Amino acid sequence: MFKRSAVLGTLMLGASDRQRMRVSQSLLGVPSLLMMQALLLVEWQLGRADGAAVACYIGLTLAGCAVFYVLVRQGLGERLSTEPSLSAPQMVYAMGCTAWAYALAGPTRSTLLCLMPLILCFGIFALKPRSARSLSYFGITLMGAVMAWLVAVDPQGHEPLHEAANWVFVAASMAMIHVLSGRLGRMRARLSAQKAELTEALERIQLLATRDTLTGLLNRRAVQEELQRAVAHAQRHGRPLVVALADLDHFKQINDSFGHQVGDRVLQAFARAAERELRSTDRVARWGGEE
Repeated sequence: MFKRSAVLGTLMLGASDRQRMRVSQSLLGVPSLLMMQALLLVEWQLGRADGAAVACYIGLTLAGCAVFYVLVRQGLGERLSTEPSLSAPQMVYAMGCTAWAYALAGPTRSTLLCLMPLILCFGIFALKPRSARSLSYFGITLMGAVMAWLVAVDPQGHEPLHEAANWVFVAASMAMIHVLSGRLGRMRARLSAQKAELTEALERIQLLATRDTLTGLLNRRAVQEELQRAVAHAQRHGRPLVVALADLDHFKQINDSFGHQVGDRVLQAFARAAERELRSTDRVARWGGEE
């Protein structure tokens, strides 16, 4: 049973963890869409919504979800956008679905208002502050346009003061989420910069801990660890292991005659020559001094 579930999960969500996360995030909006469709079906059963319009809404919104699922599941988002999860297009689509449902619903349409701020929350970690701000303005403008249109075509069924209050609620909620999104975006940028600095510092520390500062070769401590691994590998496979210790002859005379700077250049030149002559699987290190 567990194996069958794992296979089904791989088929639906993908094999890699990153792809599974993207597809799962893309499917998070489906329950909200189903609830809007259920609400419209109830309104239709009560005779307060047009059946043809509700059927069209259900068909088109499900088709749109299927299209986004395929795009993300097949990895096509990476070719079509710099954001592989297609968060911004999906949020625009979700806002459009919510505004459309609000226009079709009857007296219970106010229950849909909480969905607009919720949609903006989905991109709070994925989008840059500028994109989040644009989506916030889009959602506020879209809902204002829909409410104004409803008041214009049916002023008796849509009281202007009531619609204005609904719009203020949506606008204030989305504005607050936008502010929070901006703060989280700046925090995320700082954390990314700190992570990059920490990674660079760790790389420098690793380099200093394993490399000889003059020649750039492995230092004595690092090559001892390499020797332990090489010995264990040779013993496991029954193969010989060759260790050669080279001591540069008359190196002291070079330092005495030409100075330590020339001696350092000789060591560096020898290190480069040794690395060129060795195989990629071999290691050359500075054991100490001219050894």
